Amino acid sequence: MIARHHKELKAVEKTAIEMGMKLVRGSDFSVVFATEGGWEISFEVERYHRSLFDLTITPPDGQGEFSIWLLMKVYSSTNNVDMPIPTLANQLNFLQNEFNGWLCNIYNYKSVYQSFNETQ
Repeated sequence: MIARHHKELKAVEKTAIEMGMKLVRGSDFSVVFATEGGWEISFEVERYHRSLFDLTITPPDGQGEFSIWLLMKVYSSTNNVDMPIPTLANQLNFLQNEFNGWLCNIYNYKSVYQSFNETQ
């Protein structure tokens, strides 16, 4: 990943390692980490706008790629809880806290996510 995104990459890498993930591929503008079970998280930055990024999770069966910021909205809606602003740090905290629970079962969120995604 290019130098101007090194700080963000290190935060993503730290969380991925704590979750038992390993780097599987990377380029100037994206990195992908994966578990042995096949879950992937991807961090992609916008080429021309420094502050734009997307952090996503992909289940092992490839049933879609889900943006963490939108999953936070879905979680808030389906669980009737307030969520913090989806900064990178807050998205990483959500990912780490919910990975072995709510996020592991895509049926918790897949249909609501698709509905939210269509309106965004």
